[in-house]
Amino acid sequence: MGVTVRSHESKREVMPDLTFVQMRRSSPILSELESLFKSEWSDFSFCHYHLELPEPIVALHGEKVIGGLSFTLYKHPNANGDVVWI
Repeated sequence: MGVTVRSHESKREVMPDLTFVQMRRSSPILSELESLFKSEWSDFSFCHYHLELPEPIVALHGEKVIGGLSFTLYKHPNANGDVVWI
């Protein structure tokens, strides 16, 4: 097995046993990613994930969630209004 990058249907091999998957919001794997994020940022939650943002990307080693990437809207630190944070 090699590393694959998938966006729903498409995938490409990158390195052994590592897979990046763009998850749908209904995926049960997102709760594992959320727990991982909460171990670093205790107030993190997907519960109010903004529908206009890209879906989260999960890094899997075999079947285990080892990381991910998520987008969020958050207040700009030096101005009024929200900005996209990764």
